[in-house]
Amino acid sequence: MCFNMVELHSSTNKIDKKEIIEIVKENMEFNNDGFFGYIGYEYPRRSYYTIRTLNGREFLDFLDTNIREDTTLVHIHLRYGTSGIVSPLNIHGWKTPSGWWFSHNGFYFGYQKSDKSDSLQFFEKEFQPYTVGKKNKLNIYNLYGVTFANYYDEKVLVIPSQKTAKVYKRDDGYIITNEELETPPDRYIVTPSLIYRSNLDVVKFNGVISQ
Repeated sequence: MCFNMVELHSSTNKIDKKEIIEIVKENMEFNNDGFFGYIGYEYPRRSYYTIRTLNGREFLDFLDTNIREDTTLVHIHLRYGTSGIVSPLNIHGWKTPSGWWFSHNGFYFGYQKSDKSDSLQFFEKEFQPYTVGKKNKLNIYNLYGVTFANYYDEKVLVIPSQKTAKVYKRDDGYIITNEELETPPDRYIVTPSLIYRSNLDVVKFNGVISQ
């Protein structure tokens, strides 16, 4: 099963690079069929770096180089391939024309066997059309797992379906994951009241959660 996570804060000097890299190392041994990372910054507005790679060493170097004091959002996905082929095609972090970066852990029950993964098919058939206004509703009833999508560093969609997201809160920010962390960060507390239900929740960038 894949591992995906988002850490976001409404101010700078909050994201601990060493902490993020340790979380990734704990989860990448078995989730090594593709690595996606998005790192967003406060200034200039909507500035970011992304990577989609099959090389774990390259991915760790990317995190080490680009997580800085002015980082305000990190979005990571480590793939464990269960459908489709292992190739750059199926590395998560697909982007919609409207500016959302997408990752998913779990399974899409509408999957049709092909070189494309089930997550990529859900992105193409459901998520992308929804974000550009071609669908009025996002169908998550044939989806299992936790989906994350970030719109630059301004907001994050957390979409749990038949599964809860795990939330670690500190100060003005959150780490949100699809699985409990093996070694939870010392400075974070698990906040059960913020574990998302199976509806579309938006974590706004100022730390306010609306439903």
